[in-house]
Amino acid sequence: MENKRIYIIWNAWSGKSYLAKIFSEKFKLNHIELDDIFWEQKYSKKRSLNNKKELLESLINKNKSRIIEWIFTDFVDEAIKKADIVIWLDMNINLLTRRAIKRDIVKIIIWKNKMKPFLELIKFIRQYKNKYKWYYYRILHLLNKYKINYVLIKNKKEFNNYVDNI
Repeated sequence: MENKRIYIIWNAWSGKSYLAKIFSEKFKLNHIELDDIFWEQKYSKKRSLNNKKELLESLINKNKSRIIEWIFTDFVDEAIKKADIVIWLDMNINLLTRRAIKRDIVKIIIWKNKMKPFLELIKFIRQYKNKYKWYYYRILHLLNKYKINYVLIKNKKEFNNYVDNI
């Protein structure tokens, strides 16, 4: 495979982890999940911005062939600049909502026996694209400024075609 430094970005529930796993297994790439960099203690204690940047830079320098997947945020600029290709999974909000419900309904309602977190999840999903719309422009700016090759996947059919042709 020509592209050894791959970055998969965008929404939660868009298929980033699934696609990263396929690339990682097929091309023997190190899989870096940025949740492990963002959180000092999983989902309870965040790392400082400097700590995140240092840890990510260390992993990037250590792993020349890699696949990184995560929601786009401020501390990942360097990783994107050093990518051979960025795969941007900009899925439809209705698809994301269905996936979120399917994946998280058991955890939220059955395990915790609470409806409020589930309703908050749905509200979060609906606000997600508008709230983070400026990320679109930031991502496009980075990709164009550094002339980074990227693939924009906007729906499940494009996703499946892409996966079938890897």
